[in-house]
Amino acid sequence: MYSKDQVLDTFRQEEYQTYIISQIKRHHSIYKTPIDGIYFEELINNGLEHFGIETDWNPLDKSHKQGVDVCGYSLKTCRLKSKKFSITSFRTTSQKTLDDKLKYISNIGNDIDGYVVCMKEFDKKTNDLKYLIYEFDHGIDFLDVNNYTWESVDSGYSGKFENYVAKITFSMSHQLIFSNLELEKIRQNEKCHLICGFQTNIGERK
Repeated sequence: MYSKDQVLDTFRQEEYQTYIISQIKRHHSIYKTPIDGIYFEELINNGLEHFGIETDWNPLDKSHKQGVDVCGYSLKTCRLKSKKFSITSFRTTSQKTLDDKLKYISNIGNDIDGYVVCMKEFDKKTNDLKYLIYEFDHGIDFLDVNNYTWESVDSGYSGKFENYVAKITFSMSHQLIFSNLELEKIRQNEKCHLICGFQTNIGERK
């Protein structure tokens, strides 16, 4: 079975990065649809397996530990627009108070080794599509709800940390969403690491 250090070392290898780009190219040789959701999970998982890591991912069984998708990591896809992005997180309907919700989120977060986030920047007029895949180490500040100052609002709860915003919205199953996340600022964080980037045009078959 995999180890945390083994997985992290693989993410940092140039060969792994090259492999992921090759698989994105392969995807777009068949499909125009951007990579999303479980397909991104499989992309990251297959890369780890390709380099000899025995993973715990199963596309037919999603009953893994809450918050964890592949080898201890939580995987997310999002749109990058005007150099900012948002990340959806846990649903907290089962927790009654704000304190309960924050404690619940923190406890789950403590079991996550890190995050792998696929950002997609696209131009609907030109069909240009750019992928940026980042790994965020465990404990990165903007994903820690305890760094936010929280208040009650009509839609649920809202928190602020520096220029970042976190919201727990009642109408969305009390889901936590981090927004106004500035990529250029986050890139300077020592816990942020670029895995790879790739640009293509989905108006053409590659």
